[in-house]
Amino acid sequence: MKRAIQTGTELAILMATLLGIGVYFYDFLAGQGENSLLLLAIPLLYFMVPSWKLKESFPPLPMGNIAVSTLLIGAGFLTEFMLLSAIGFSLLASTWLVNRLENPGLSIYRVGLFLLLVLPWIEHDFQKVGWIFRISAADLTDEVFSGLGFMVIRQGVNLYINGIRMEVAASCAGLGTLQLFLMASIYLAAYRFPKQKMFWMVAILSIPLAWAANFCRILLFTAISLAVNVEFVQGSFHEVGGMSVIFLFLVGWYLFLGAIPSRTKSEPAIVPERGKA
Repeated sequence: MKRAIQTGTELAILMATLLGIGVYFYDFLAGQGENSLLLLAIPLLYFMVPSWKLKESFPPLPMGNIAVSTLLIGAGFLTEFMLLSAIGFSLLASTWLVNRLENPGLSIYRVGLFLLLVLPWIEHDFQKVGWIFRISAADLTDEVFSGLGFMVIRQGVNLYINGIRMEVAASCAGLGTLQLFLMASIYLAAYRFPKQKMFWMVAILSIPLAWAANFCRILLFTAISLAVNVEFVQGSFHEVGGMSVIFLFLVGWYLFLGAIPSRTKSEPAIVPERGKA
């Protein structure tokens, strides 16, 4: 009974820390689209870890890890740099998992990387990446529709296709899409390759694939704008159609990962000593 109370209290502290960071930087509880879907990481984590069997006796949590986590979270608050707080939370939650679970059955580094993507720090801290996504998507959209015979004039992120003005707006930057796709891809890779080194290759490839998914979303919006009208795309279809493209990309990615032989070289098992992370 005492162990259950302690576990519940510690999990409540972790959840309060996560929600506190999210609300302080960006109210993703009230968010829409990709950022609100990041909350799916909480139930996904439950299925990601193969075994949630608790240890018979709980060793003290390493105070060094807790101190570093607290400093990182605080530094993020002071500097308005969410990534620092996200790293602090990831370290704190990973430390708890290592010291409370008997044998998680999954490398703690995979769990830590997944937890790092729970908070929307890419959109909050790296807006310049969003501009790169926008300008590159506008350039390629110009190339695609010009190749299809349309009359295209591009001015930065503004496109005039057959006289119809379209803009690769900030909402099309794809930073939320990037983080959502990375989180989902890390989950799928950990499920498919729980101990194999192939996991890290999949994690790296997820970055350009997320850009490709966002580019295809922009192509879809452009095509629908030409076929119907711009106002239709700017309405509810912007969310529904955009998320449909991301979902189809993830399904294809999952099928591709399933076709890769899993009998690749495994990483050495990581079994932390009792009381250490």
